[in-house]
Amino acid sequence: PPPNLPPPTPPPPSLPPLLPCTECADERNKWMATNSLTCHSFPYAYIKLCKWDAEWAMQKFCQRSCFDNGAGYGGGLCCAS
Repeated sequence: PPPNLPPPTPPPPSLPPLLPCTECADERNKWMATNSLTCHSFPYAYIKLCKWDAEWAMQKFCQRSCFDNGAGYGGGLCCAS
């Protein structure tokens, strides 16, 4: 007689499709440039500007830094840098 075999293991669930990503830039605004600030050196933006300020959201200033710090603009993911 054939040996008792365990039931076959079901296949793993399929992964959801990857969301498309956007190449994000770190363009600063004129005020930042005048004051020698970069997107990386201006953490105030991540808590007060980025996705919370209408002008910033429209222009997508510091898009990469905002995304990397949890304050990205809606509607997409920045591609890995």
